[in-house]
Amino acid sequence: MAGKVHALLTRQYSKSRDWYDLLWYRGKVPPVEPNLGQLQKALDQTQGAGAMDSSGWKGHLIETLNDLDCPAIAADVKSFLEHPSDATLITVENIRSVLA
Repeated sequence: MAGKVHALLTRQYSKSRDWYDLLWYRGKVPPVEPNLGQLQKALDQTQGAGAMDSSGWKGHLIETLNDLDCPAIAADVKSFLEHPSDATLITVENIRSVLA
Protein backbone atom coordinates (compact mmCIF):
# COMPACT_ATOMS: atom_id res chain seq x y z
CA MET A 1 0.00 0.00 0.00
CA ALA A 2 2.90 2.38 0.67
CA GLY A 3 4.12 1.88 -2.89
CA LYS A 4 0.64 2.52 -4.27
CA VAL A 5 0.23 5.74 -2.29
CA HIS A 6 3.73 6.84 -3.25
CA ALA A 7 2.90 6.35 -6.92
CA LEU A 8 -0.34 8.30 -6.60
CA LEU A 9 1.43 11.17 -4.85
CA THR A 10 4.47 11.45 -7.08
CA ARG A 11 3.65 10.22 -10.59
CA GLN A 12 3.33 13.07 -13.09
CA TYR A 13 0.24 11.49 -14.63
CA SER A 14 -2.77 9.57 -13.33
CA LYS A 15 -2.52 5.82 -13.77
CA SER A 16 -6.00 4.37 -13.70
CA ARG A 17 -5.09 1.09 -12.04
CA ASP A 18 -3.56 2.93 -9.07
CA TRP A 19 -6.78 4.83 -8.37
CA TYR A 20 -8.88 1.67 -8.69
CA ASP A 21 -6.50 -0.18 -6.35
CA LEU A 22 -6.73 2.64 -3.80
CA LEU A 23 -10.51 2.28 -3.76
CA TRP A 24 -10.22 -1.51 -3.49
CA TYR A 25 -7.68 -1.44 -0.62
CA ARG A 26 -9.49 1.27 1.30
CA GLY A 27 -12.83 -0.52 0.79
CA LYS A 28 -11.65 -3.48 2.85
CA VAL A 29 -12.79 -3.87 6.46
CA PRO A 30 -10.74 -2.59 8.13
CA PRO A 31 -9.32 -0.30 5.41
CA VAL A 32 -5.73 -1.08 4.44
CA GLU A 33 -3.27 1.56 5.66
CA PRO A 34 0.15 2.22 4.14
CA ASN A 35 3.29 1.56 6.14
CA LEU A 36 4.13 5.18 6.96
CA GLY A 37 7.83 4.50 7.54
CA GLN A 38 8.18 2.87 4.14
CA LEU A 39 6.12 5.63 2.51
CA GLN A 40 8.28 8.31 4.13
CA LYS A 41 11.49 6.69 2.89
CA ALA A 42 10.10 6.52 -0.65
CA LEU A 43 8.94 10.15 -0.51
CA ASP A 44 12.32 11.27 0.83
CA GLN A 45 14.08 9.47 -2.04
CA THR A 46 11.93 10.99 -4.76
CA GLN A 47 10.85 14.36 -3.36
CA GLY A 48 13.80 15.23 -1.14
CA ALA A 49 14.18 14.59 2.57
CA GLY A 50 11.37 16.20 4.54
CA ALA A 51 9.64 17.65 1.46
CA MET A 52 6.44 15.70 2.15
CA ASP A 53 5.21 14.17 5.41
CA SER A 54 3.85 10.64 4.98
CA SER A 55 1.45 11.07 7.90
CA GLY A 56 -0.53 13.53 5.76
CA TRP A 57 -0.94 11.09 2.86
CA LYS A 58 -4.75 11.28 2.86
CA GLY A 59 -4.74 15.07 2.68
CA HIS A 60 -2.10 15.04 -0.04
CA LEU A 61 -4.24 12.67 -2.12
CA ILE A 62 -7.38 14.74 -1.54
CA GLU A 63 -5.51 17.76 -2.92
CA THR A 64 -4.90 15.90 -6.19
CA LEU A 65 -8.59 15.17 -6.71
CA ASN A 66 -9.34 18.61 -8.20
CA ASP A 67 -7.25 17.73 -11.25
CA LEU A 68 -8.40 14.11 -11.55
CA ASP A 69 -10.31 13.13 -14.68
CA CYS A 70 -12.38 10.31 -13.20
CA PRO A 71 -14.36 9.48 -16.38
CA ALA A 72 -11.10 9.02 -18.32
CA ILE A 73 -9.60 6.93 -15.53
CA ALA A 74 -12.72 4.77 -15.33
CA ALA A 75 -12.73 4.25 -19.10
CA ASP A 76 -9.05 3.29 -19.07
CA VAL A 77 -9.25 0.77 -16.21
CA LYS A 78 -12.51 -0.82 -17.36
CA SER A 79 -10.85 -3.37 -19.67
CA PHE A 80 -8.65 -4.68 -16.84
CA LEU A 81 -11.48 -5.46 -14.44
CA GLU A 82 -13.22 -8.79 -13.95
CA HIS A 83 -16.45 -6.80 -13.61
CA PRO A 84 -16.07 -3.83 -15.98
CA SER A 85 -19.03 -2.08 -14.35
CA ASP A 86 -16.84 -1.64 -11.24
CA ALA A 87 -15.10 1.18 -13.13
CA THR A 88 -18.11 3.37 -12.35
CA LEU A 89 -16.94 3.37 -8.72
CA ILE A 90 -14.07 5.67 -9.65
CA THR A 91 -15.53 9.04 -8.73
CA VAL A 92 -14.15 11.96 -6.76
CA GLU A 93 -16.90 11.40 -4.16
CA ASN A 94 -15.96 7.72 -3.68
CA ILE A 95 -12.28 8.49 -3.42
CA ARG A 96 -12.95 11.21 -0.84
CA SER A 97 -15.12 8.82 1.16
CA VAL A 98 -12.42 6.15 1.41
CA LEU A 99 -9.90 8.77 2.49
CA ALA A 100 -12.14 10.24 5.21
